[in-house]
Amino acid sequence: MSTRVAFVAPSFPPSDGGGQRYNHELATAFVRAGCHVRVVTPFSGPALHAYEVCKIAGIVQYKQIRIMSPIGLGRAIKSFSPDIIQTAGPDPNELTAAAVRPKRVPIVSVFQTDLNLAKVSSRVYTLIHLRELRWFDRVVCTNEIVARGLQARGVSAARMSIMPPGVSEVFVAEEKPAQRTREPLLLFVGVLDDAHAYKRLDILLQACKIVFQKQPAYSLVVVGGGPSLAKHRMQVQELDITARVRFAGRVSDHELREYYRRAQICVLPSPTIQEGFGLTLLEAMASGCFIVASSAIGAASLVERSGGLIVRPFDVDDLANGILRFIEDVDLRENRSARLYDVARGLSWSKIAQRWLTEIFEPLIAESRRIW
Repeated sequence: MSTRVAFVAPSFPPSDGGGQRYNHELATAFVRAGCHVRVVTPFSGPALHAYEVCKIAGIVQYKQIRIMSPIGLGRAIKSFSPDIIQTAGPDPNELTAAAVRPKRVPIVSVFQTDLNLAKVSSRVYTLIHLRELRWFDRVVCTNEIVARGLQARGVSAARMSIMPPGVSEVFVAEEKPAQRTREPLLLFVGVLDDAHAYKRLDILLQACKIVFQKQPAYSLVVVGGGPSLAKHRMQVQELDITARVRFAGRVSDHELREYYRRAQICVLPSPTIQEGFGLTLLEAMASGCFIVASSAIGAASLVERSGGLIVRPFDVDDLANGILRFIEDVDLRENRSARLYDVARGLSWSKIAQRWLTEIFEPLIAESRRIW
């Protein structure tokens, strides 16, 4: 009998962002693994996915956060008769899901990222949220940095697991990196709005001015749209690098795949753990692209172990030097790109979903049935 998974999350596609993409890819992978999945969310497009979508109206909204009705959320979960509930956090809706769940059903939180703790409101909310994680049977992090942060704030290591994201098959190149000729091109992928301001495209643009002065054949493509686009265009003009920077806007997955396969380096300068992982880096790696990223992001240890270059957060010069090092070092280009490619190919969503089922879901479901 297939496992029935109620997946509660703040948003799913067509909403933009790595978290939304992660939720969609994981839910789809569960379905392909034989699970029956109901997604319960306040933000989603038409039900055109492999999983069932149950959209619940929000009763409170604060910026991008929409809190679902507890009654509606409870009914959506109970009517589905799930074997397990999975939530995506940190988000208030996962606390509501824990409060209204049927007693026999285990619940798992995927703690994808951290909040902007420079804000007092975020610090207060985080304290409350971490306290309420005691309701959850398991807390799953996508990386070691977030896991260590939760443990330092009192979440028991015995109740935690680390599970990386997967990479969509559409981005996995058939040929090895050395077999493909690439353009002198740098690539940034991210939504350009206030909610994703932590990605700090402005830092990369400053670094690019240094890079272009030493390597005038190179250029930058920025993939992603949003209301902050005009601000970044103005910065490009002020830096006098307009001829070397192109804003591609929002693109399809197939178009994005071509950018990954054309570019030599994908750069992610996000200087805080608000970049809970950096899913675009896995996609770029699987396409044979080299990686330069900040040491603060969730994927930093994976990138570094795999052969990518990690630079100091907020440091424009270090970021520029990291990019230049790759450009100028032939051995680095040929050897490390191949290592990054091999690592990413081993992280397919089908393999990640199977790990979820065998390492997390099945033991919790078995234990719940034994008790009840």
